[in-house]
Amino acid sequence: MLIFQADIAIPEPPLAGHVVGVDVGLEYFLSTSDGLQLERPKFFVNLQRKLKLLQRRLKRKQPGSANWKKAQFKVARL
Repeated sequence: MLIFQADIAIPEPPLAGHVVGVDVGLEYFLSTSDGLQLERPKFFVNLQRKLKLLQRRLKRKQPGSANWKKAQFKVARL
């Protein structure tokens, strides 16, 4: 076991510029004390729709064919 002690005072960083309070919530993704409100990003909804489309296209391909492999790769990549 190694223990090291040093008497070093670390100064607090000075506050510079405009201070903004940030709140992450459920209704809005981000709200600031300046009144800025950002909607929540909807990555899952958009990607889920695309995945559904790609899986439908994959279902119609003949298993083992070159086009099936390409469609399989697209689904896996998404």
